[in-house]
Amino acid sequence: MGSHVQVSEVNAILPLCPFPPLHWWFLAQEHHGGSSILSTNEPFVKQTFRNRLQLVQAGGALNVSFPIKKSESASNARMKDALLSSHVSPKSSWRSIQTAYGAAPFYEHFAPELEALWHEHLPRVNDDVRRLSDWSLTALQWMATTCQWQMPNLSDAPIDFQDQLDLRERNALRGNAWTFNRYTQLYEDRQPFLGGLSALDALFILGPHELKGRLGELVQQPQQVD
Repeated sequence: MGSHVQVSEVNAILPLCPFPPLHWWFLAQEHHGGSSILSTNEPFVKQTFRNRLQLVQAGGALNVSFPIKKSESASNARMKDALLSSHVSPKSSWRSIQTAYGAAPFYEHFAPELEALWHEHLPRVNDDVRRLSDWSLTALQWMATTCQWQMPNLSDAPIDFQDQLDLRERNALRGNAWTFNRYTQLYEDRQPFLGGLSALDALFILGPHELKGRLGELVQQPQQVD
C-alpha cells in the first residue's frame, strides 16, 4: 500500500479481478470521496468476478470465465497463488467476446490489443503456468491506461475491513444495492438494459473518452446507513 495512504483514510476495499464492472472503477477513481485499496493477498472466492467477467450477447448475459486449476481452487487458496487452467482456451474465450461485440462502435479499435493480451497472458496448454493475479493486474492496467483512470493502492497485507463499500463481499461484487444508470447497449432492441457488467461493455460502446467523462453518473453507490 502506498505509504501516503493511512488505513484510517480508506473506505473502499476492491478485489483483484480482470476487467471488473463499472462500480469497481467508480471506487478506484475516488468518486466516493475516499481512498481505495486493491487487496492482492485475499482468499480466492469461486463464482465471483475474481475469475470471470460478465458481458451481454444477443440472448442475454454472457459469462466469460477464466477457470482455475482444481488444486488451486480449495477454500484456503489465495488469489496470488491461484493458477489459471487451460480448460478454456484463449481462442475460445476471445471468440465469445468477438461474437458478442463485433458490431459495437469501438470494438475494432480495441480488438487487436485485447486479443493480443488474451493470447499472451492466458494459458494455452496445461503445463503453461499462468497466475490469475498476473492476468488480473494486466487487465486492470490495460483498462486504466486506455481510459486514463488511476489504479487504487495495492496491499499485500490481509485487510480486515467490513463496510458498505467493501467490494470483496460476494453480493457487493455483483453490484447488489448499487444503481446502474443506462447507456445505450448493443442489444437493447431485444432485451432491457443490463447493469453491473464488465467495463468492457461500456468501453466497446462509448469509447474511452466518453466513458471516463460519464463514469461518475453511470453508477450510484448504496446509501450509507447510520
